[in-house]
Amino acid sequence: MKLKEGQRLQIVVRALILRGDRLLITQWRNGYGFLIGGRVEHGEPLDQAVLREVQEETGATGRLGRLVYFAENFWEDRGIAWHEFGWYYLVEVDDEIAAPDAVVPNPDHPDLVIRWLPLDELSEDGFYPQFLSRCLRADYAEGFASAPRHFVTDQRDGPTRLWEVDDRHCS
Repeated sequence: MKLKEGQRLQIVVRALILRGDRLLITQWRNGYGFLIGGRVEHGEPLDQAVLREVQEETGATGRLGRLVYFAENFWEDRGIAWHEFGWYYLVEVDDEIAAPDAVVPNPDHPDLVIRWLPLDELSEDGFYPQFLSRCLRADYAEGFASAPRHFVTDQRDGPTRLWEVDDRHCS
């Protein structure tokens, strides 16, 4: 793919690690939260990338579940136009990462923590990507029967626009 000056493309994987009504997240101290995961390395298959990210960030080994979301994100930051492709997998971990109310450090950065977030506390203002705040609870309750789902978030030029490619709507 040929990119122009000031354009960046990134490929990421994210792990949906659920225990009962809680989702394992990483969060900036006193800031927004997001899923465990990160960039895919060149030549690395997606399934290996998501399990590597889980192990690096939590110390836990895991088993890959099914792909439940694919997302494209567009944004601009400091004169750079970003286009991100993200794959969101269910992951079952083999080890206990944290007690339900514990907050543990994330080794990626000293201002990041890992914690369990009750699903009913997912908020569009405090959790990214926003489609998860809108859809995850219902999809989880239905056993991800509609998976995989494809979302696009565009944060360029004005208010954030979010849509699902096949026109299903989140409640």
